[in-house]
Amino acid sequence: MIASGRDSHPRAVPAARTRREAPAVTSAGREEIRSAVIGAASGRCQCTGQCGRPHARLGEGRCEAEDSILAPLHAVPRDLAAPLDQAVRLPAAELVALCDRCHELALRITGRRRQAARPAERGPALWELP
Repeated sequence: MIASGRDSHPRAVPAARTRREAPAVTSAGREEIRSAVIGAASGRCQCTGQCGRPHARLGEGRCEAEDSILAPLHAVPRDLAAPLDQAVRLPAAELVALCDRCHELALRITGRRRQAARPAERGPALWELP
């Protein structure tokens, strides 16, 4: 498509993008760290019940989910309550491998604990309302 500018010279107008492009990998080290964490976990989820599910009844006492192309394991901090700015700087030794389901459930439990630890904010009492 060609459009005219103020000086009446034709200029090209970029075509509209029809789909979102995946962002480029910004750090080559990120995949190395993930590989180290997954390798240390022998390619298996390291959850031992932090998600609330009874993995202890299984063979080794941990989740049986394995790393795959369709369901890759996540390299996450051992302490899921760690602030994001600190979590992104952790070395591989302080990360664990979790499957999608265990990671999601463990984050929910961590969020509930964090919420319960906060003091309850009380609104005005009924007699304090105008």
